[in-house]
Amino acid sequence: MTADYSRRYIHWGVVISSFLFLCLFPVEKLKAQEERSYSFPKIQLGKASYYCPSFHGNRTAAGTFYNEKDLVAAHPYYPFGTLVRVTNLGNGRNVEVTVTDRGPSKKHQKRGGVIDVSRDAARELGMLRHGRVRVRVEVLEWGGPKSFFTP
Repeated sequence: MTADYSRRYIHWGVVISSFLFLCLFPVEKLKAQEERSYSFPKIQLGKASYYCPSFHGNRTAAGTFYNEKDLVAAHPYYPFGTLVRVTNLGNGRNVEVTVTDRGPSKKHQKRGGVIDVSRDAARELGMLRHGRVRVRVEVLEWGGPKSFFTP
């Protein structure tokens, strides 16, 4: 009898708290939070380099493993999961990559570096021979905690 009585109160407590939550936080507010807007610049000009082959298989700052065949990039502050278009200003070629790591190094940033890209992304940009090229980085879709590799 006591177990049934307490289960009933727990059930109604869950129902009432769910109702109050939905009243206080309407779905529109939750959707607005999903559509993030960051104060970071959406377009950047600078230099891009690509990952050293020895990084292949290492864990990234986002917790995934770097694969040089994936179209991924490292950016100093864009949220993980952010989709960006990187355009090589020397030849006009571009590629869309996902931010999964932090970088480039502080030394490279002081020299104008804004992004590090994977080897396959570098191949598509036509920068394998040069190593470092001037690029335009444009945010296509902001990432964030719920948009990046959630199980």
